Amino acid sequence: MDRVSIIRPRSAGAYKATDHRIRSALEKLVLRGPSTMAREDWEHMASEVRLSYSRFHHLFKEQIGIPPGHFAKHARLWEAKRLLDERFVPIKEVMLSVGFVDASHFCRDFKALTGLSPNSYRKRQWKHTGTK
Repeated sequence: MDRVSIIRPRSAGAYKATDHRIRSALEKLVLRGPSTMAREDWEHMASEVRLSYSRFHHLFKEQIGIPPGHFAKHARLWEAKRLLDERFVPIKEVMLSVGFVDASHFCRDFKALTGLSPNSYRKRQWKHTGTK
């Protein structure tokens, strides 16, 4: 299993970033919650931690193992996974709440991360926990 697929962005403390600027950026990302980020947002984050965008991107990837955009996407998908554990939340609502607008992209990315479609994941979780 590659490093990307096992990342579970639950807290900034879970990562071993040695550069204080990258740790600060991780904390900001976790506090921001699951949202999409455009390049301008990343450039702003880089300037907040007093780095150029290219240096920020390089350091982030070096220390976390994936680029910042992939980290944010995985954080959104792990939040979707958490929400799908709550059976009363419709899948479409989960998809929209974590920043996806296209169901096919959401399903493809969710399956790439978890190995299951959102619907299959939910069914398996319900079966495993004994709920209907």
